[in-house]
Amino acid sequence: MHWSCKYIGLLYSDYNCAEFIKLIIKKELGVDLILPQDLPNRIDKQSQLINNKVYEYIELNSDEKNKDFDLVLMSARRRFCHIGLFVIINNESYVLHSIGTKTRSCLHRIKDLNLHSISCEGVYKWKSYTGTDR
Repeated sequence: MHWSCKYIGLLYSDYNCAEFIKLIIKKELGVDLILPQDLPNRIDKQSQLINNKVYEYIELNSDEKNKDFDLVLMSARRRFCHIGLFVIINNESYVLHSIGTKTRSCLHRIKDLNLHSISCEGVYKWKSYTGTDR
């Protein structure tokens, strides 16, 4: 069984997208990820927070191939509004994320995100987890 399977189905009311990522990074990598604490419920406020903060956490010009635990930045209605973790299963690219419209955490193929009214804006390496480069 792939490591990501144990995180599918967790309630969004318990873990929004940022809290979900923090949980996985802690349990799987043993790292306390520092992200903004409160994620607003409104998409315009989420978009504003992500736009203001995302570049503190990601490397924009990485030549490395995408790998498990990289950050997936997603948008809806042309606004950054959602984050998840990149996962590779059988050479297929997925995003593991907790999304309010589904009420639970889920695993979607990146190429199928448009079927869920979101799109992948990019997959990025983490700049750091806790203030120091990894």
